[in-house]
Amino acid sequence: MKNIILILMYSIMIMHWSCMSVESNADTDKGANIIIDGQLNANDYKKYLFFSLNDVGKIGWMPLEQMELKPEWQVNEDRDNDTDQKVHWALHSDKPILTESALLGSGVLINPGDSIHVVLDKDGYHYTGKGAEALQLQHEILRALKKIKKQQPTKDFFIINSLKDYLNWKSYLDTCEEVSMAILESYKEKVSPFIYDWVKVHTIDRVEEQRAETFLNFNSILMKNSTSGLTQGDMKAICDSTLNGSLAKWLRSKEDYDGMVTYFYQYNRIQVLKKFNFDYGNDSLGVREKRNLFQYDAVKQNFAGQLRERLLQYIVARDIILKLGFETPVTDSILKDYYKQPGFPEYKQWVHHYEDSMRVRSKK
Repeated sequence: MKNIILILMYSIMIMHWSCMSVESNADTDKGANIIIDGQLNANDYKKYLFFSLNDVGKIGWMPLEQMELKPEWQVNEDRDNDTDQKVHWALHSDKPILTESALLGSGVLINPGDSIHVVLDKDGYHYTGKGAEALQLQHEILRALKKIKKQQPTKDFFIINSLKDYLNWKSYLDTCEEVSMAILESYKEKVSPFIYDWVKVHTIDRVEEQRAETFLNFNSILMKNSTSGLTQGDMKAICDSTLNGSLAKWLRSKEDYDGMVTYFYQYNRIQVLKKFNFDYGNDSLGVREKRNLFQYDAVKQNFAGQLRERLLQYIVARDIILKLGFETPVTDSILKDYYKQPGFPEYKQWVHHYEDSMRVRSKK
């Protein structure tokens, strides 16, 4: 992801059309139908789409609640129409779903029972039906952020050569949040509390993920530039003053958070770096085993609820099992400690299965 709009539109994970394809009219005993009809009236409708895709009739989706680190998308393909200017999707789920399509965009939330009709003409998108307001809210935020993309201080967030560049990015990201929250508030009485809270959480998450990544790139550049004039104390002050806005603090307090944990992982990583004065020469940061252990312990101390569990799962599976491997006693120590942590047995069962599969693979 190279810029804020890609973060905002693609951060849920870009779908691979090679995933398992399913029939449009799923027949199950549980859940509710989700109907989405699209009418593309504009002759040049493709310029209005959220991203380019040859087959506008495809939609990827998955249940909102996922324990997988890399959940798979199901793919539905419209097979009812023989024209590329109409789409019809009939999905079936007992939970809210995330969708991805050229027509709707990426990471768009749809509820069971929704029946939405979308018309795309020369004046843009128009929505009717059950669930239309929620979709319109999400689209309005995405379009507003696309419009202010021109204000990006540099071409990409990793092109930061000075404190001025970093602070300009901070200002830009502040604007992204302010614009998004203003739109969200205008829909507060139009959408359900669940939709309102979900859009707020995940909009802030995407911006704050970019902010954390920007800080890490800024710090990385300073490590290579001994003439910057910034001290370790300066870096701590910059960290505290730019990464702890009211919305970021609110987001980190959401114990029931159920989305991707990349932002929280990076924020936790930054806090560990700050503890050791951003000094990669320190043994506690320079040695992977020690660094992983400090990051694991920091999550246990600083987060709570489902968010804490999802972060622990992410670190144990990704950093410990996958990257560190089974040749070091630190891995066994962390695994034993993790399985003793209270609650959330379904997450620990998932990690146990993942551990078993990786142990088998490591012996081949």
